[in-house]
Amino acid sequence: ASLFTWVGFKNFINLFTTSTTVTFGYSFRVVIGWTFVWALFATFTTYIGGIMLAKFLNNPKTKLPKFWRALFVITIAVPQFVSLLLVRNFFANAGIVNTLCAEWGITEFLKNIGLVKESLTYIPFLSDPNWAKVMIILINIWVGVPYQMLIATGVLMNIPGELMESARIDGATEFHAFMKITMPYMLFITGPALVTDFI
Repeated sequence: ASLFTWVGFKNFINLFTTSTTVTFGYSFRVVIGWTFVWALFATFTTYIGGIMLAKFLNNPKTKLPKFWRALFVITIAVPQFVSLLLVRNFFANAGIVNTLCAEWGITEFLKNIGLVKESLTYIPFLSDPNWAKVMIILINIWVGVPYQMLIATGVLMNIPGELMESARIDGATEFHAFMKITMPYMLFITGPALVTDFI
């Protein structure tokens, strides 16, 4: 009984109010902020991107849909470890992306607007914390969108054609049909998976 005393919520209050924990409180806020940003971007960019890609591939006007589907599925077929090694090499300080950005003047433009330090001759994709966060989100989009596309393709194929046909007859635009029929159906089917992805 003498090893500890119950303090209730005092430590949580101290986390944000007292000067002795200001460093930890600041770190906590930064980490929790980035966690929410990551959860939002990691979930909704891949979810919406997968649905849009599935709509594109299921559109009768799309040429060679099987080719495009196979191209995107390759990102799932290749082990993520291999993909990450390639990304690391592509976006390294002397990688192909930095070389192209320097040749095309993108690095100089980013220096002029203050997104890259003047002393650098490359974009610090992997060494600067802010650029690394952008890269993590982009890599997640690269890996996650095709996976969500496969799920969305299966769900889109199960939407009754009569619903879309009656919407067209009633004068609904593609956008209205998407918002009033496709998205509610998608959310009804994939809602639980979307919640677990966010968590």
